[in-house]
Amino acid sequence: MYLESKSRKIMEIAIKVMENKEQLYQLMDNIDLEKLKRGTLSVSQDILNKTFRKEIIDKLGLIDFKAIFSKGSIKLEITKNIKIMFMDVAVKSNLVLTDCYLSFGNNIYGFYANYSINFEGVPQMMEKLPGGVSLKDAIINSLLKNSTKDISWISFVGDTIMVDLNKSDDFKKLKEQGIYGIDVIKEVELKDFRSENERILIDFIWQD
Repeated sequence: MYLESKSRKIMEIAIKVMENKEQLYQLMDNIDLEKLKRGTLSVSQDILNKTFRKEIIDKLGLIDFKAIFSKGSIKLEITKNIKIMFMDVAVKSNLVLTDCYLSFGNNIYGFYANYSINFEGVPQMMEKLPGGVSLKDAIINSLLKNSTKDISWISFVGDTIMVDLNKSDDFKKLKEQGIYGIDVIKEVELKDFRSENERILIDFIWQD
């Protein structure tokens, strides 16, 4: 009975892999196999710039998007139409995440980082809005905070962005159902999050 159950599980996984083979092939192209064998997940920035670029642009309503992983930071170049004084202006925002920290294991799943942001393409005459409101604050609210106001698991506190996956319904579902039926999330701990040479690197250990 055990062998039959195990064989069935392998077959179910194989079917799921074949159903999603094109995206899985793209994912595998962005992962360093040799580092994976040694316990480090090393993922190229192309996973965002190519594999998921269209989904990111469509979901966030962007004009353009690019991610750059280097020297301990994550830089996101985002171009989006922002309404400023009743005008739609294409604003390019450079969002930089530093001092990134990941907690993923032992029922604690989250991420936080310090962030800074600057803008290109804002007309000089619009640098100050009526009522003394800072244009920078208005754009940050439009680009970041308003975009995530209905996402309870992302929050901004001062100059820090905080992601609490325990509050995400999709993540809870993933924990319950596993990945292709395997309880990977419950069985692995991710640690030592860092970025260098156009890649994100995360060490992992299997839980006993």
